[in-house]
Amino acid sequence: MMEDLEKKLPMVKEKCICPTCPSYVAGETEVGFCHPLVGKSERITERKGCDCPTCPIYKMLGLKRGYYCIQGSELELDLATG
Repeated sequence: MMEDLEKKLPMVKEKCICPTCPSYVAGETEVGFCHPLVGKSERITERKGCDCPTCPIYKMLGLKRGYYCIQGSELELDLATG
């Protein structure tokens, strides 16, 4: 599983639309918060709108939630809710 996650990370970062999201904060250096190897942001803390459902990664990975920048990746959220 870890190898698969590592292989997908470059594609996630390349296609990510996080910087265009209303919640994205100037000065944030990371993107791809939906990916478990990235996880949530340390800088983004305010919900100002979520573009996750419009991101190509969302459909590719079969994601169901949003605000990964604040909440953590889908995998993290699934593990936390059991």
